[in-house]
Amino acid sequence: MPPFRFADDIRNVTFARRLALVSLAALALCAAAAAATGDPQYQLNVADQAWTDSIILGTQDIGTGWKRDGFPGGITGAGSGASASCSMPDMSDLVLTGGTYSPDFYRSDGAYVASTAVAWQTPEQAAADWSRNLQPAVMGCLAGDLQSESTKQIKVVVTGRRQLAWPTFGDRSVVYRISLVLKAHVKVRKKWRNVSAKATADFIAVGAGRARAMIWTFSFNAHPLDDFSQQKWAMLLAQRMSTQPS
Repeated sequence: MPPFRFADDIRNVTFARRLALVSLAALALCAAAAAATGDPQYQLNVADQAWTDSIILGTQDIGTGWKRDGFPGGITGAGSGASASCSMPDMSDLVLTGGTYSPDFYRSDGAYVASTAVAWQTPEQAAADWSRNLQPAVMGCLAGDLQSESTKQIKVVVTGRRQLAWPTFGDRSVVYRISLVLKAHVKVRKKWRNVSAKATADFIAVGAGRARAMIWTFSFNAHPLDDFSQQKWAMLLAQRMSTQPS
């Protein structure tokens, strides 16, 4: 009997992408409903929008062996960024002046990478955003929202979550790692069998001055993303946000 392989089934790239996008939305870091109570004010300006455009990861940063899906886009405040597992902090006193999300990047083995970058009106507002959204308690929101993405075909089980002791990038940075098991009941040679695959989801945040950038990665443990590559991407974001628009 041939082994069941999550990582080699391109359909599961779409599933991994959905997991990643759900978790980004859970933190209200990609987009939020502009009219909703507690969301930040959106006063986007051309200079800060161009700045966040320049921070996110691009094709040249990710390297070979990856495919791009979609194009960069601006964070405008349209859409919902609510978490199904947690209530989000009040951000209504903060002003977002620029925001960009990257394309999605994926490999044929199921690995996934995406990034976002935002600019706040002042460094103090950026620090407030960090203190409200990026504390260890947010791992509970991530874990809950990941598990809520279970379907009849695939069950998502969170088996661990921890903060990693990586070097600091920019003025501040943090890395949260969530361990997962994806379980499925599949038919192999006319027999139903329970199969599973271990996976890892990393959330990396970097902040400097008025900017804050995030990287979300997902990979199956059989084909992992190495820490060195992820640290290199985090360093790139920190370097790009170090020069602010005049």
